[in-house]
Amino acid sequence: MSSTVDADMNYLSDCVIDALVQNNVSRSYPLHQCKSVSVNGLTYRCCMYVITDFDSNSDTPVFGHIDNIFIQQMKVHFLLRICKSNYDSHLSSYELCVADDITVQNVDQLLDCYPLSAYVVGLNRFVVLKNFVYSHSLFK
Repeated sequence: MSSTVDADMNYLSDCVIDALVQNNVSRSYPLHQCKSVSVNGLTYRCCMYVITDFDSNSDTPVFGHIDNIFIQQMKVHFLLRICKSNYDSHLSSYELCVADDITVQNVDQLLDCYPLSAYVVGLNRFVVLKNFVYSHSLFK
């Protein structure tokens, strides 16, 4: 874990506080903020991407851009900006389209726990998957 600072909930926006509370973050315990953290041997950094869900309409993963990392009672919570994706067969990668939605998830809630870096091509951001990812609901 990188150095942490105390996060004062009074200075966080209402939508961030709502997302934290929905993910069972308590207002009564101290909340810490850091730029990177290692969980189960994987290092997550702000500005990396994780797969949060699978969009069954477009058959593409939904990515989350790690805007912030919070820790409370030794549990890691990621503040994620949701990104829709479109597969680019020429680059064998997913082009990211940032949405206005934010969410807070911990590692156990992610569809895939592997952190990903984005590559910039022109004015667009692309992510290459490092392993096979699927939604369990598609195979029931």
